[in-house]
Amino acid sequence: MGVVARVNVDLAHAEGEPIQVYWEIIDESDGTVEALSKEWSQMFAAYQLTATTDPDRGFFKLWVPLPERRGSYRISLIAGTGESQLPLDEEEAETVVH
Repeated sequence: MGVVARVNVDLAHAEGEPIQVYWEIIDESDGTVEALSKEWSQMFAAYQLTATTDPDRGFFKLWVPLPERRGSYRISLIAGTGESQLPLDEEEAETVVH
C-alpha cells in the first residue's frame, strides 16, 4: 500500500545545477521519524532535477510506500544540492491515514 504525491517544483538561480530530492515518512503520533522502525527512519532518494532555464518550474509524481503498521503519517520532501547535501527547502504533505 502507498500513496501518490504530485510535487510542484519552482527552481530559481539553479540553472544547470543538479538538485537532489528525497522523501521521508513522519509518524503523526509524535511528529518524528524515530517512532518508525529503522527501515523507515531514513531519507529515500526520489529524483534528481536540473533546471534548464532560470527560473524553471515543473512537476513530478512520486509514489511512496506506507509502513505496514496502520496509522497517521506525513510525507516530507527535502531538496538539496549534491555537493553540500544541505537542505535547500523542505515541505510536508497533508496527513495520510491508513
